[in-house]
Amino acid sequence: MWFCGDVAGYDAGSASSVVSVSPLAVGASPVVSVSPSPFALAPDVDGEAFFRVAVAGVPMHRRAAEFTSQVRERYDLDPSVEEFPEGTKTAADAAAAIGCEVGQIASSLVFEADGDLVVVVTSGANRVDESRLARHLDAGDVSMADPETVSEAIGWSIGGVPPLCHGTDVPVYLDESLLGYERVWAAAGTPTTVFPIGPEELRRIAEATPIDV
Repeated sequence: MWFCGDVAGYDAGSASSVVSVSPLAVGASPVVSVSPSPFALAPDVDGEAFFRVAVAGVPMHRRAAEFTSQVRERYDLDPSVEEFPEGTKTAADAAAAIGCEVGQIASSLVFEADGDLVVVVTSGANRVDESRLARHLDAGDVSMADPETVSEAIGWSIGGVPPLCHGTDVPVYLDESLLGYERVWAAAGTPTTVFPIGPEELRRIAEATPIDV
């Protein structure tokens, strides 16, 4: 089936991204992947760029396309973004859909520490101890940031916050247990999209400080 989905940040006729679906296992959710392609975009009647794919009927979310573009521009990396139409709202959901351990899910959580925002990239197997985080940060008060603050300051909505490409320059901390894996999976701008990355590479490009959460 052919369908259209909007891709922010691209002009009609420019290089685009093409998505494809690949099965994980019998009974598993389909995976929609985005990768570079020379095939051109066609504008709709309003002049916005759209991509078309002959796959499972689920368009790649435009926020995932924006994230992919930002990672390429900022870090010269080409993330292999995968979309799970049924969603990956919890670490357990994500791990089941991907077929990995819960501990390999790298969830980016946003906290306020004495009024300043920090991002903590946490293993799905762990929960952030706010009192411990406060000691790490030498802060008197630490709490989860509210959704509006996250969206406005970080540039992404809760559930889809990636560990990279934040709207403001905020410190990033990395759950040190993630460094024990060869590969981890993080949100790619939406609750339904993820991308794989080596944790050491993530630590390096995010300039993240490993901590015991």
